[in-house]
Amino acid sequence: MHQTANGHLLHDDSTDLCLPEGGHVKHNGAVLPDLSVSMPNLPVSCPSLYQSSNLLSEDLYSPMSSRIKLGIFNKLMFMKKLTSLDGLRFASSRRYKVRLPIWLTLFFLSMAAMCWAIYIITDKYYERNTALNRIKHFPPNLNFPAVTICNHNPYYDISVDDNTYNSLPIETQAAIFYEYIRRDRLFEISVERFIEALNDRFNISAVEFDPSVTLKTVLGEYGHKLEYGLQSCTFDGQTCGVNNFTEVVTAYGLCYTFNLDSTWSVSSSGTSHGLSLIINIDQLQYMYYTSHTAGIQVFIHPQDEYPYSGELHGFSVAPGFETQVAISLTNTKLMEPPYGQCGDRRISDPYIFPCSPQPANATVMNLTSSNSTTSDNVMEPTMKCPKPITRYTRQRCLDECEAQFQNERCGCKADYLPRSDIQVCNLNDLFGCLLNATDQFKSSQCDCPVECNRVQYSTRLSRSYYPARQYPLPRRTSPEVARRDYVSLLLYFDQLGYTERTEEADFATFRYLADFGSHLGLFTGAGVLSIFELLELYFY
Repeated sequence: MHQTANGHLLHDDSTDLCLPEGGHVKHNGAVLPDLSVSMPNLPVSCPSLYQSSNLLSEDLYSPMSSRIKLGIFNKLMFMKKLTSLDGLRFASSRRYKVRLPIWLTLFFLSMAAMCWAIYIITDKYYERNTALNRIKHFPPNLNFPAVTICNHNPYYDISVDDNTYNSLPIETQAAIFYEYIRRDRLFEISVERFIEALNDRFNISAVEFDPSVTLKTVLGEYGHKLEYGLQSCTFDGQTCGVNNFTEVVTAYGLCYTFNLDSTWSVSSSGTSHGLSLIINIDQLQYMYYTSHTAGIQVFIHPQDEYPYSGELHGFSVAPGFETQVAISLTNTKLMEPPYGQCGDRRISDPYIFPCSPQPANATVMNLTSSNSTTSDNVMEPTMKCPKPITRYTRQRCLDECEAQFQNERCGCKADYLPRSDIQVCNLNDLFGCLLNATDQFKSSQCDCPVECNRVQYSTRLSRSYYPARQYPLPRRTSPEVARRDYVSLLLYFDQLGYTERTEEADFATFRYLADFGSHLGLFTGAGVLSIFELLELYFY
């Protein structure tokens, strides 16, 4: 036992001396009472320990200079009166020697189990797993998607034979032959074999092509024009025409997009409330060499997604059939890191469509009367200029990345890729550099995450023969010709609604904290404040 300058007594476990004469301790001139009644668990033989504990409880928040420094056991003695940890209350007793190790063992086992449970939920939290929630929405009307159609054969010619082909300018012949080699997927050939085939026919290594001629200019002159092929166009009972289509250049050649300006919407679902097209692909006027299949390629996409490359998922429609396409709309919202892998990038070059907003008379052929020999002029709804495309998509990012890759190696880009600040390659650039650059490009070189907000149109197709034997056709059009050249396409929403899928954290921060607290309380009976109690015990 040691006495401080203020008269306090400190208990020393190494000696049996506990009290001075009289059994009481003076503190600042006052005699302290015996606290054996209020603290019965303390040994009677050492009443000075009562006073020490009493001094601690009285002087806990007194200045440090007068505060009593206690050992670990004395701290446990004091802590057992205040702590909310269940096992610690019984583990701090010296009176019951058998009880003490049992409760200490139980306490530390519970602490170990709690640490293991917290480790499991912490590991689960940092896995960053996600879940998709699905909600169905049924609005009063839905905006109809953009529909892009491309003829399988990119070039159009009135009389097709070798003499006509050989009489074309050398640049046009080379462009057409290039399309023939590029599009023919019956066999795969290397770039070297590709160039060798072009050399065998045109001796391109020794020929200097007109630098003003590009694939786009050849397509503009010899590409299939929709005004020659569109026989019928109706949307939800209203007549539409060529003026409702926007001309675009893609990897499939010259294509046409309906409703790119978001003019058309529907308030009902079903086959009677969609887009109905009849197109004459005119196989007899397919340009020599350029296609081994006949029909049209169809892409269904949002208005703010441009069908640049051939990577967009589409489907083929063959002549001689009516193809019915049931469309379903799904909006998906994905999470950014650390939970998801989506992201957004700034579009470097928003695409602005050239268009004329004035209404115009469109010419479509009336197929409902066998006596019709003329075309019907129909006044269309006013076409609005499409808004510039600025929304980020992964495919748009890849297309821009490929255009930049080609520009760095060739100083130009392919005609169907974005980036209006980069000039389009002419035929000399195409055969001299672009073919090799296209072959060397890998999408893995680009930092293009999946977009966080995705709009997807899924389709379900069904087909039937077209036309039926009794179906009225225009004069001088036989059923055999119609089955060879006519494509009938009907697109509609299968239901007036859409699915919204939202990616959410499967184990969010709030749930982690809730599970953390539940394990803490289950195994130790502690809460958040218990942590501060232990900190106070340690530092004081």
